[in-house]
Amino acid sequence: MMNKEALGDVSYSTQAAKEIIEMAISRLEDCGFDECQRFTEKKILRDVLKNTIKTLNMAYDNLEFIKNEEVELI
Repeated sequence: MMNKEALGDVSYSTQAAKEIIEMAISRLEDCGFDECQRFTEKKILRDVLKNTIKTLNMAYDNLEFIKNEEVELI
């Protein structure tokens, strides 16, 4: 049997992490990466952060699927 409190904590933490990363992406513009040589680093960093959000979305979707599957089994 699954621990619903733990599942809720994982769901909440996943969503919170996503929001924090979205904030980091929005703040990249304020870091002073406007110099031409830093453009590539900024793009790489933004891409890594966006991929992290995609991964968190997949984790959240899988968690929701597991939670819903448990409900259907009851």
